[in-house]
Amino acid sequence: MDTNVRVLVLSAGKSILHNDCDVYLSSELCSLLAKTQDEPPVVLDPLHRDQIRQYLANARNLEFRVPQAVSEKISEEYAESRKQAHATGAKMMTQTELSGVITVARLVSIAKGEAELTMESWSEANELEQARVARNSQAKACKQGAGAVTVKLLLNKFRNPPCEIPIPSFS
Repeated sequence: MDTNVRVLVLSAGKSILHNDCDVYLSSELCSLLAKTQDEPPVVLDPLHRDQIRQYLANARNLEFRVPQAVSEKISEEYAESRKQAHATGAKMMTQTELSGVITVARLVSIAKGEAELTMESWSEANELEQARVARNSQAKACKQGAGAVTVKLLLNKFRNPPCEIPIPSFS
């Protein structure tokens, strides 16, 4: 049975739930999360709550597309990165990993209210992925993986519209 469950799993160890992507949080963010657990929950005033709900509804219903020129540029970059990885012996990005970055790029664009993928959002998604991979590698190398808080993302639920979007910070 297909479901559309919105789930974010924070785990201090290995989760029993299947996920497509682990995101190890920085030690600063882990400390912040630990402090906020002892504080009372934040209650949004009705105006901000309604604005957030409207934003999410608009984003969820946004007709999104990837322009042909952007699609071609992504394909070229992917092919070039695989050539470079092959030449240097580095790990090559898989099609599944590429699909995940494209999903993040789409979500970045939608979070900005854009109806189509831009190269700027694509670059931003690549930077986010590189930072995620670096944090994951660092956490595993330091053997902090078992104790670090990990965000489990179910990206396969986000690959086809309608999708969930990250909530931007309201600061």
